[in-house]
Amino acid sequence: IKHLNVAIDMFHQALPIYMQRAAEIAITLLVLIVSYQFLMYSLNFVSGGRSITAASVNIPLFYIYLCIPYLFGSLLLIAFEKLLTQLTTPVDITNNNKESA
Repeated sequence: IKHLNVAIDMFHQALPIYMQRAAEIAITLLVLIVSYQFLMYSLNFVSGGRSITAASVNIPLFYIYLCIPYLFGSLLLIAFEKLLTQLTTPVDITNNNKESA
């Protein structure tokens, strides 16, 4: 799988292979924590939209605001999947090149 996200990985590649894995897991844990916090805040935000009606169309903003917890819930699930992959994939000490990943 080619990860096509923009990344600065010079620091990451300079680390030993086990430190690289530890850094990846730490970053994924941070993404999990931040996503969870934003999910909780967005659920409170959505519940506040029940009493507000959009001026242009006569629907509660609750329905429009639902995309926010959906986004953070999806991000949380993706980060959890990535963490499980990182924890269950063995570290390949023979090939320190990340081009194949």
